[in-house]
Amino acid sequence: MTKYMQFYRSIDTAICEGKLLEPFRTVDVQTACPQYTLAQCRHYLSRHAQGKATGAFELFQRVAIGQFIRLPFYVKRDSYIDLLEPLFLPEDPISNDIIRYFASVLRVLGMEDKGWDPYSESRAILNDLNGFFSLELPKKWFRNPDETHWRLGLLIYTHIVEMDAPYEVILNLLRFRIGDGYSPNPYFDYLTKNEQKSFRKRGVSTGRKIEIIKTLSEKADLQVGAIFDDFYNNRLRNAISHSDFILTESGFRCRGGISGTKGFEVSFDELDRKRPVMPRFQAFSGCQFQGMSSSMRLIL
Repeated sequence: MTKYMQFYRSIDTAICEGKLLEPFRTVDVQTACPQYTLAQCRHYLSRHAQGKATGAFELFQRVAIGQFIRLPFYVKRDSYIDLLEPLFLPEDPISNDIIRYFASVLRVLGMEDKGWDPYSESRAILNDLNGFFSLELPKKWFRNPDETHWRLGLLIYTHIVEMDAPYEVILNLLRFRIGDGYSPNPYFDYLTKNEQKSFRKRGVSTGRKIEIIKTLSEKADLQVGAIFDDFYNNRLRNAISHSDFILTESGFRCRGGISGTKGFEVSFDELDRKRPVMPRFQAFSGCQFQGMSSSMRLIL
């Protein structure tokens, strides 16, 4: 872990333990985290504050002169880490057969040679799309760079929420926790008989995968399933996938098919809370790209 992330985690721990309150000043941090000198606290808070032109990783937001808070992205991310920790790092990985645990994490499917796992390509696509956000798009080719970034963010959203690997890993780890073992097809056992009959042709929808995860989360006495409520919106996903939307001055507008009877709008502020983007994205159209897909990116 880098030194600045160690500093951030120390602050996060101090806040969780009630030793530090937001907003905090440099002297407050030094009191709560005595392993750092006042000069070190001042350096890290200033250098990693949002909006600095140094190119440093942004971790804090300056809300007043000398006062800071953690960026909302990291607050949400840390809450997801707490929810996912007992799933990915079980206290007892032995009783339910530790081999099944590793099979769940590694997504073991059988004998495969190189070049068959689509997960690696998905990561490459996300990294490529994410790279555009660090570029200054020339107006010669992009008439409205702000809207271009929104459109790229929507593509990233649909790609992440449709990926198979994150759901499979979470569901198999839940299966492991409740003693149902590992399965290359972790959903099938929990489908209705009619769904099992049509599985070969239709597979399992994203919404149904989330329903099964929520059911097993409750059975495992965990709150993992609630994570998806933060960012998954089936109407939004469907509109983007079928190119049934436009961007207006106020946000995202879907016609809802030819008839228009199922049309809806999503403001840029609300859209920003749904979109899975990386924390280093900068502000566009007056909105900060923080997103609420931390859970998916933890698995990615």
